Formats: sequence, C-alpha cells, structure tokens
Amino acid sequence: MPYRAKTQTFPLLLLLFLMVSSVLSSSFRNSLSVEFLVFGILFCIFTFFTLFIHYECTIDSNYVSYRVLFFSWPLYKRTLSPNEIKQIKFKRVGWNTKGAIIKTKKGPQVRITHFTPEDVYTDLTNFAAAHNLSVYKTNDYLILDR
Repeated sequence: MPYRAKTQTFPLLLLLFLMVSSVLSSSFRNSLSVEFLVFGILFCIFTFFTLFIHYECTIDSNYVSYRVLFFSWPLYKRTLSPNEIKQIKFKRVGWNTKGAIIKTKKGPQVRITHFTPEDVYTDLTNFAAAHNLSVYKTNDYLILDR
C-alpha cells in the first residue's frame, strides 16, 4: 500500500512571503546590490517549487520503497531490501507525531514522518518482525504507542 506525505506548506509560505516582501522593498529603495536581488529572486523561485514536492513510501513483503516526487516526476527513489537495512528506529517527532528512521548499511537514512494513513508504522514493525530486523523504540514513542 502506498503511503503519502506532503511538505509542510505553512513554513514555506511564510518564508516565501518574507522573501518576496524583502526583495520588493529592497528593489524600490535601490539599496541592495544586483547580486542580492538575483539571489533573492532565485531563492523565491526555489521556495515556490518546493511547495509541490511530496513523498511516497511503499511497504511490500520483500522491500521498502521510498520516493521523492515533484508533481509526478521522481526526483529520488530508493528501494531497500531487508539485507540493506541495519535498524529501524521509531521515535517521537513533535508533540503528538510518530516517526521512523530506517538506518541503512550503505547510503543515507530514510526518514518516515507525517505519512498518511497512520498505520505505516504498524506495517514497518510487521516488516521488521517478518525479516528479523533490529527495531528500536524510544521511550517517547512507546508513550504515543499506548
């Protein structure tokens, strides 16, 4: 089953608003150099495009697939088989949010947070139990798990 997560839009919109207002106010005053103005415009464009990035995770019986998508175009894809996974660490992210970090033997870790539906963590636990993978749950996560 595919699980989906989107980027958190409020902080990005706030940052975009602040940068656009800063660039516009500085361009009217002519107090900044051209390099800063170009940097500000490029940063605004980059921040705008990050609003359309979303994440997808698929847990199958033999692998865990993680993808980063821009609209529907894949930017990053990683398929992890059980022999590539060193440990799955479940932890608390924020006040009332669960999260998981898949530690791999090679390459970067895969972070699973803010995915819907919420049973992604149950499926990860079942995947780890089926393949005898090391699972670590923090005390804060166990409080949320009750």
